Amino acid sequence: MSELQGYETVAERVRRFYADHPQGSIRTESVDFVEVGGREYVLVRAFAFRDPEDCLPGVGHALDPAPGLNRFTQYAFLETAETSAWGRALASLGYSGQQIATKDEVDAVTPDKKPDALSVAANEFIAWVSAEKIPADKIKLTLGSLGVSVGNKRLKTVLTSMSDEQIAVLKEKLS
Repeated sequence: MSELQGYETVAERVRRFYADHPQGSIRTESVDFVEVGGREYVLVRAFAFRDPEDCLPGVGHALDPAPGLNRFTQYAFLETAETSAWGRALASLGYSGQQIATKDEVDAVTPDKKPDALSVAANEFIAWVSAEKIPADKIKLTLGSLGVSVGNKRLKTVLTSMSDEQIAVLKEKLS
């Protein structure tokens, strides 16, 4: 059984919504940048109107790290948050399959089965950590303070989802 069984993409929700409501519209109402725990996030609110006169539209919110934490969301964090907000607005109207979260959202936090090759910055960071004998628990705590979820992932796996800039910030904080 796939771990994504019961989830659908935002695109699937949008198609079903417009099939049911040809006069409907999905609109992003607000985009704000907020700080949570010392980290910057983009907050998006969206509405799904069933028709031009809809006075009770579906509402959805999304909060995503800015910049994003992997190679897909690093520069597209606003678009990712907007898509999530749309999916949640549609879910509030019943367009959610078996799950409120969308397949897109789950994919964004599911580690790749085959991590990409490490960047030069990541390889240099690993060599520096080894040479400086930086304890793993200190690295995990610092990653956590930067908003990077570590869990039981290996450092190499975590680094594949980080930009060179994020790796530089991590090294600076560990120095």
